[in-house]
Amino acid sequence: MILTTTNSIEGHKIENYLGIVTGVSSNIKTSFSFKTEKNMNMISDIIIKLKKRLFKI
Repeated sequence: MILTTTNSIEGHKIENYLGIVTGVSSNIKTSFSFKTEKNMNMISDIIIKLKKRLFKI
């Protein structure tokens, strides 16, 4: 299986379209604390709920 974000792969034929892949990533440059973890969890939850609504999962 090849996972790509492009519409084509040179030299290969796309035989199956399996769906959309999404993810959430963060880069925090401050010192880690429980408040930071709580905020990142809240942001992640908001993004996941929004994706579900947009993609109607």
